[in-house]
Amino acid sequence: MASLQKLSGDLWRVQVCIDGERQSVRLGKFAGKEAELRAGRICKIIEELAHAKDTGDALPLEVRQAVDRLSPRLLKRFAKAGLVDDVGRGAVTLGAFVNGYILERGDVKPSTREIYEIVRENIVAFLGADKALDRVTEGDAEDFRRWLSVERGLSVNTTRRRCAVVKQFFAYAVKKRLIQSNPFGVLRKLAVHENRERFFFIDRETITKVLDKIVDPEWRLLVALSRYGGLRCPSEHLSLRWDDILWAESTMIVRQPKLEHCEGHETRRVPIFPELMPFLLAAFNDDRADREWVIGRYRSTRANLRTQFTRYIRRAGLQPWPRLWHALRAGRQTELCQSFPVKAVCEWLGNSALVASRHYLMTTPADWERAISTPTEVVQKVAQQDSAGSVTEQPAEPSTPVCDPVQASAMTCDLELLRTTGPLGLEPRTF
Repeated sequence: MASLQKLSGDLWRVQVCIDGERQSVRLGKFAGKEAELRAGRICKIIEELAHAKDTGDALPLEVRQAVDRLSPRLLKRFAKAGLVDDVGRGAVTLGAFVNGYILERGDVKPSTREIYEIVRENIVAFLGADKALDRVTEGDAEDFRRWLSVERGLSVNTTRRRCAVVKQFFAYAVKKRLIQSNPFGVLRKLAVHENRERFFFIDRETITKVLDKIVDPEWRLLVALSRYGGLRCPSEHLSLRWDDILWAESTMIVRQPKLEHCEGHETRRVPIFPELMPFLLAAFNDDRADREWVIGRYRSTRANLRTQFTRYIRRAGLQPWPRLWHALRAGRQTELCQSFPVKAVCEWLGNSALVASRHYLMTTPADWERAISTPTEVVQKVAQQDSAGSVTEQPAEPSTPVCDPVQASAMTCDLELLRTTGPLGLEPRTF
């Protein structure tokens, strides 16, 4: 606590404890009816500065603004007492704030922390570590976005992600009352959108060619878990234990590191589909198999699964497709939605219908072929009408095209998906 004292001759001073020592800060002469009120305001500022120095907390915005309005004479006395430095006047710098923000996030995943570090390097390189936090403007935010895109040559989605992280940094500064408004709040369209040009449907014939070039049962299982199980690689593969494989129920319990922070979404139950079962059995019966983890020999963070998978694809005489592992999971979800309700498929793969529509589901060549195919009896009828030269009468009711049960189920699934999520976007390429 700081105490205000009035001395003779309308002089005022403040007694305050700084770093465990009692010190006096002379305020000077204040006369008139509002002398005590003015001195009291300065005493409050000194109390806030002393508290921030003892606890290490950042100064509230209004206190820093009040310090900036003080006279150089008072600031020099504050600096002598150790309340402020000679230059910064207690202002929080960009570098110090971002460093503190990252250090306080001890509960985030290593991958998230890595992204924070990359974004910190970007924003500090652009604005400077010594830039006062409350001096960052909306124009700086626009320039930073342009700098990432033009000067650094980053893609649209990468630029959006990094600007969104910086916006998150400054939003926290607003909550801490370090700044009044978020300068990055002016940036719009920061949501990441999938590039449909990078969507590839990996059909079974293609993935079979790749699997035939893989000898190791555990590596074959890595691929099968993505293409026939729909698991996220590598997080869900490496979290899977043999105890999670419920052989009698043909079900497996999949842990979801991506969603573990969401209550009730730590795990999900996934059927062991008939296509996946042989790969699981082969890996389980392998003499080199780990007795705890389903994937035991490739758990090191140094294991580059993408590089090795690319080698296998090239050995099969194919060209690697964009987003190697994601394409397998997306292909499985697309395939399952042609035979099962969308709600069930999303529950098995651990996402929502909206996310599936935007980031996973594709229109396959088989869909196009089925859509444009014409029933045989309709073709014959048209041929007969052409030979007769004219159509004399119209049938009372249109004939119903013949459709087998598999087609009926697929079309029902397609209609339900359309009602739930809307159109699915552009046509993907295939391998």
